[in-house]
Amino acid sequence: MSKLRNWLILISIMVIHPALSHALPTVPNVMGALLRQKVSPQNLWQKGRLNGDLLVKVLNEKDWGKKENKSIANQLCALLVKNAPEKLKNPIALPPRTRLRLAQYFRSIKDPRTVTFYEAILSQIKTPQANSVNAVLELSYYYDAIGDLQKSAETCLRMKDYSTSVEGIANATLQAARLYRDNGDTEKSQELYQKAENSGYGWVDGMALWDEGYIAMGKGKYAEAREILSKPVTGKYADQAKVLLLSAMAVSYDRENNFEQTRKYAKLCFDQYDSLKFHLSKDSGIESQVGVVKSMLYWIDQWEKLPVPVLVQPKEFIRDFPAGDQPIMQQIGVYSKLPITITVESDNKKVEILSTSKKAERTAGFFLNYSQLRIPRENVKGTITIRSPQYPKWVEHVKINVMIQKDSGGQYSPGKAIIK
Repeated sequence: MSKLRNWLILISIMVIHPALSHALPTVPNVMGALLRQKVSPQNLWQKGRLNGDLLVKVLNEKDWGKKENKSIANQLCALLVKNAPEKLKNPIALPPRTRLRLAQYFRSIKDPRTVTFYEAILSQIKTPQANSVNAVLELSYYYDAIGDLQKSAETCLRMKDYSTSVEGIANATLQAARLYRDNGDTEKSQELYQKAENSGYGWVDGMALWDEGYIAMGKGKYAEAREILSKPVTGKYADQAKVLLLSAMAVSYDRENNFEQTRKYAKLCFDQYDSLKFHLSKDSGIESQVGVVKSMLYWIDQWEKLPVPVLVQPKEFIRDFPAGDQPIMQQIGVYSKLPITITVESDNKKVEILSTSKKAERTAGFFLNYSQLRIPRENVKGTITIRSPQYPKWVEHVKINVMIQKDSGGQYSPGKAIIK
C-alpha cells in the first residue's frame, strides 16, 4: 500500500507540475513539489526528475534557510554528496547559498568537510561586513562539537577579520572567553572577559560580569563576586542583563545564608524583570534565572518554618504493585539549608541501601543529599532511618510499605500510589 500511495502522489505532482513529466523540471517546479506536495527528494531522484546540476540550483533557493525546511535541505545535500560528488570538488564555484547549505549539512553530521566549506565562504568576504558573520560562529560551533575547544576559541576571535559589528565582535569575544575557560586557560579567558565586559554592547557586558561573578562564587569569594556584579552596565539590552546580575547578587547572599539581603536583591531582580518593555527569548536565560531566585525564596520560607533545617522527601512510601520479577527502585531526597552528610539505615534487610551521596549537591536555595533504595517485588514493610552528624539530635524516619495485590478476577492490578 505504501508503494502504491507514493506512486499516486508522484502522479498527482506530475499533473500539478507538468514540467515534472518531461526530461527535467524547472527549479520552481521542484521547489513547489518539495515544499507544498511533501514529495521526498529521494523519490524525485529515483524517478529521474533531479540531477546534480539541478540540485545545485535548488539548494541555492532562500527557502532552505527557514527552520521548518531544514530537514528537506539536508536530504537534498545528502543526495548531492552521494550521487554527484564531483560538484563538491570546488566549493568556490558553487552558488553562495548552496555552499552555505552544504557547510551546514556537513556540520550537522560532524563531517571534516565542514571546515573546507566554511573556509570557502569566509574567503569570499574581502571587506569586513557591517553585520555579524554567522559563518564564523558556526565554524566555531563545529570545532566545539568535535572537542577542539582551542580551535573553536581561535575561530571566534576571527570575527573581527570579517565584521565591523560591535555586537558581533562582542558576542564572539565572550564565546571565546568561555571556551578558553572550559579549556583550562584561565589567563587567556580572563583577558577576553575583560574585553567582553567593556565591549560597548550592554548585553555582552552584563553576561561577561555574570560569568565572572559565578567564577568567583565557585571559589567561595562572595564579596569579590558582588563587587564584580555591581559594576555599571550600559548600552543595548543592558536592562535585560541587569536582571541576571541582580539574580546573581541574590544567589551570592543566599550561599552565605544572609536571607535578608537575598530577599532584598530578589525583589530588585523581580522589579527589574517587570520593568522590561519586552523579554528576550528563553535562550537568553533571563526567565530561568528569575525562576532560580523564586526557588530560593521558597526554600528560605521552608527553612524558617522548620525547627531543624533539614527536609526529607518522601516521608512515606506506600505503593500497590503488580507481581513481577523486577525490583522496585526508590530515591529518598534529603534537602538541607547547609551542606551535611547523612547516614541511612533500614530495619528490614530486604530493603537494600544501594547508594548514599557522599557530598551534598548545591542548587537553588538548598543542598541535596539522596539515597537510592532497592526493594524486592513482594510484600515488604520497613522503616528507613536517616541521621546527620551535623545535627546529632535530629533523626528522620521514612515508612516503607510495598504490597503485591490481586483483583477479584485473579489478575494483577497496579492499584493506587500514595507518596507523601
